[in-house]
Amino acid sequence: MKKSILFIFPLIIVLGLIPNVGAVQISFTLSDSGSGNWAYSYTITNDTVASGLYLFDIYFPSVFSPEALNYSSITEIANPDPTNWSTTVFPPSPLDLGGIYDAQALYTPIALDASLGGFGVSFNYAGIAALGPQYFEIYDTAFNLLESGYTSPAVPEPGTMMLLVSGIFGLVGLRWARKWS
Repeated sequence: MKKSILFIFPLIIVLGLIPNVGAVQISFTLSDSGSGNWAYSYTITNDTVASGLYLFDIYFPSVFSPEALNYSSITEIANPDPTNWSTTVFPPSPLDLGGIYDAQALYTPIALDASLGGFGVSFNYAGIAALGPQYFEIYDTAFNLLESGYTSPAVPEPGTMMLLVSGIFGLVGLRWARKWS
């Protein structure tokens, strides 16, 4: 019984560290430049769209009040390939509190099983709510919605995490073996 628990528990932990597959992922890093200035940097990973990713929108959520987020200051700060990607920031309309970061491939999409980083926006934020994941939508060339979800924080690569976890379990197992011998 104890041996099966020692095998199953690490297996559950390792399986929990494997990233989601079969979905488009947009990861972000959020940086504070001080004085209420913030920046999002995005990396898009295509794990499902065989024809390639041509268009995505990232939304600034409506939980931001007009006083808290100075939308006139939302600006694009990075574009990985301006000759291939058209990016635009749409400020919110008077009826909607959210803004949109829109990116469209002009020629070459993000291929299946490929990633592209280097997209980014900066903005002023004076609110008290925590900044974090944003809603996104992925469209095909005919503007049909393919996928939607939330951006996720950039995390260390799975190999590093598995090495760290296996080292911890090795130390725990060594201690356990010494205790029982």
